[in-house]
Amino acid sequence: MDYRNLTDEQLKALASYDKEIKFPEHLETKLLNKIKKEFKPYSGNIVEFKRNRIFRRAAILAAAVIIFVLSPIFIINYISSTDSAAYTAIIFNGTVEVERDSEKFRLIGGDRLYQDDIVSTNEGAYLSISFNDDSIIWLNENSILVFETSNDNETVLTLLKGQVISSVASLEEYEVYRIITEELTVSVIGTIFLVEAGDGTTRVAVNKGVVNIDYFDENSEEQNIELKKSESFVISENKPEKTNGLTEDIINSFNQFEIINAEILKEELEENLSVQVNLTDVEEEIEEGELEWQIRNIYDFNNTRYENIINISTSKYYAVAQTLNSFICFNMSGNLMWEKTYDENESGLFDTPAVIHGNKLYASSNNKLIYIINLDNGRENAISMPGILSKYSNMTVYNNIIYLPFADGIYTLDANGLNISDGPVITFSSPIAIVKSINDYYVSSFVSKEISKYDSNYNEVWSTRFGDRLFSSPVLDDNIIVTSWSGNLFKLDYNGNILNEVNISNGFISAPCIYRNNLYILSNDGNLIVVNLNNFEILKTFQIDDYPNPETYVYKSAVINNNNLIIGSDSGKIIIYNLDTEVIEKSFETDNVSINTSAGFYNDTYFIGNNSGMIYLFKLAEVK
Repeated sequence: MDYRNLTDEQLKALASYDKEIKFPEHLETKLLNKIKKEFKPYSGNIVEFKRNRIFRRAAILAAAVIIFVLSPIFIINYISSTDSAAYTAIIFNGTVEVERDSEKFRLIGGDRLYQDDIVSTNEGAYLSISFNDDSIIWLNENSILVFETSNDNETVLTLLKGQVISSVASLEEYEVYRIITEELTVSVIGTIFLVEAGDGTTRVAVNKGVVNIDYFDENSEEQNIELKKSESFVISENKPEKTNGLTEDIINSFNQFEIINAEILKEELEENLSVQVNLTDVEEEIEEGELEWQIRNIYDFNNTRYENIINISTSKYYAVAQTLNSFICFNMSGNLMWEKTYDENESGLFDTPAVIHGNKLYASSNNKLIYIINLDNGRENAISMPGILSKYSNMTVYNNIIYLPFADGIYTLDANGLNISDGPVITFSSPIAIVKSINDYYVSSFVSKEISKYDSNYNEVWSTRFGDRLFSSPVLDDNIIVTSWSGNLFKLDYNGNILNEVNISNGFISAPCIYRNNLYILSNDGNLIVVNLNNFEILKTFQIDDYPNPETYVYKSAVINNNNLIIGSDSGKIIIYNLDTEVIEKSFETDNVSINTSAGFYNDTYFIGNNSGMIYLFKLAEVK
């Protein structure tokens, strides 16, 4: 069997049956090696430690025992996470709280943690945090940990009190992992170590690897020492003590950590990897190292009368599929994070595409509420709106402000204070959406058949009227591009003057997009039309939909990412069009059900849904 064409998921699934299969190097080799190796208990020096009242034997033991209830969601996030700055919380017991933006809430398993978060564990509560592919933080009970810096290359944590154990994968020279207490700073290259702080005393112990410790001695002079495997360091009232050997309680903790972690990981890994993933086979032979499009079905939403997917919203970490009364959230590996279904009414509750800002989803409803849903855990707030959004409209986000197009104009929602403006900041009849340039705003309307420009203070600069309805927002390029219901294409300068006008189809509702000097748009008769913006000549026309339904084109447009254009068809095909070669590079056959929404993407990972509630993930992946 040729394993080169198999994806990571297929290889891992097969490995649960065939032990001879070798994993590609890019998989979790460190994790697998850790599971396969034989555990060797500590055999170094054992020393006694005169405990300060903050150091209780039960506390250090509990930091290791939390592994007993390791959950499957930890394995999924541990294996599939590719975002090096992503921190995923797994709670084993008790209550853990996080303070974020002056708001406190209870953490649940699977929540994300971000820079400036303050995490605290109550009595009897323990927390595991996975990050950077195969690095883990364990926070003991009665502890407070602050995420001072959290990005792809740097993690800086402040331990205000309590105890934390860190298992850090080997870092590159430019990467930083550091824990700060009141008494010292610990920096690592790659190790397993413990830090305990409280009442003016900090203790550090190393199980594997090396750490560097910076501190001030009793003469207030800055000092630096290196702590190696089986060494410990205590500083109290600026009096340091380094010991060759570990205390018995620390040895017990590290030994239990190694044994239990290896057994639990092995058990959960085998359970999760035994599940086959439904992936479309790659038909042609592909050489190792080449890039190839791969697709898989990740969800079948068939428990509601409104099951057709109308929108996909994406961020760096999440993708959210939307039906007329539901939201389904995935991480970027396609794992289901949460789903929410609301009461139905005759027309559906959510017919305006939701938007993502930060770690929140903002969804306008037809019951005059806007729902703000936390992407990490699915928790929601709802605030009242002055009405329902204008028909065919879209919310947009700029500079922490969500712009809401109501029938009488554009209102604003402050994403921090969650306050909606008392009235419209821009008075305009039935706006579609607001588009922002560096200093100005542009608004179009399908009722008043006009486009208007406003300055940064929302004062009108000019307005240009057309003889036809405008269903999509203008596109800002070297000029302003406007499309109309009757199939007209307009080019305006930034003073509102019409430079070119041409009729190129029987109508447009779908939004246009631009690559270099060409415009790409889906016409009401189901054709993807390519237009040169210099002379307005049609370069190419592709039949996308055999039985076009213009009403669905409110949600369906071509999207462009890098040099690829992505669009779905009413026959269930996902079409990938190469914009450099101007040819269809790939066409996926799904289940022959119409796709009436745009693809959502981040980097080279795409999500798209169809009218029967099927959701697909596809991406460019390197063949190993």
